[in-house]
Amino acid sequence: MAQTETTAVNNLSIRKAEFNSDVSSTLRKGGQVDFALLLAMMQQDVTQRLALKEAEEEQAPVGLIPIEQFNFYPEVPLSAKPEHYKIQSEFANAVNKNDLKTAHLLACMHPTPLSLNNDAKKIPDEVIANCEVHTQLRMMKAISETVDVDETMLYEQIKQTQEMGLAAI
Repeated sequence: MAQTETTAVNNLSIRKAEFNSDVSSTLRKGGQVDFALLLAMMQQDVTQRLALKEAEEEQAPVGLIPIEQFNFYPEVPLSAKPEHYKIQSEFANAVNKNDLKTAHLLACMHPTPLSLNNDAKKIPDEVIANCEVHTQLRMMKAISETVDVDETMLYEQIKQTQEMGLAAI
């Protein structure tokens, strides 16, 4: 029985060596004799050689952390919400009291939103009101116009152009 156990352990170590690319690394290191020995000891039956359960049992190396976990900075919001105004009020009070450490901490923990609205094309009403009348009219016209898109018409246009191209030939 001891003989079969040692043979099973040797076969298992050879399989692991094959999957861990130890077989090819021995050839690169100049160990042609070791390579020939490992190659001769390997199982020739491919179905017996592949042991996927052993590959699944391997664990990730200890100490490696996915890069997503390193991002410990708070996310900068795109638009302002009511809770942001409260935090900015506390920030302003800290600056007013000349408590710069608290202000810096609040700025790091709760970054200021990038804009009031999460819409790059929105122009505030105050800006429109301060423009020339001609500009205001053009902007009102652009806002009121809506374009209806019908995707089925594209297919019809393609079909017509193909027919015209075939008729010209």
